[in-house]
Amino acid sequence: MALSYLARAILAGLQAEPDRLRYDTRPLGGMFRPNDLVALDAAYEELHEGGLVEPADVHYSFGGGPRTIFRLTESGRNFVISPSAVRP
Repeated sequence: MALSYLARAILAGLQAEPDRLRYDTRPLGGMFRPNDLVALDAAYEELHEGGLVEPADVHYSFGGGPRTIFRLTESGRNFVISPSAVRP
């Protein structure tokens, strides 16, 4: 499965702490714009469509709107990402 850079970075972060629920903005760096959150939401949706994450039935307000928190599925826990694939 081909994943975007942002989706790979999110997945790598989730795999590092598989039992922690969060909306991870770290792949965006320290400063980001509202459009970056749109891209982050799209990357989470990409992972969801690929069956690698699922909604955790937790939402919170961040960046001007509600965000869905996702957790890893078993497929997401086992998906192998090359370490070099998460760095541009």
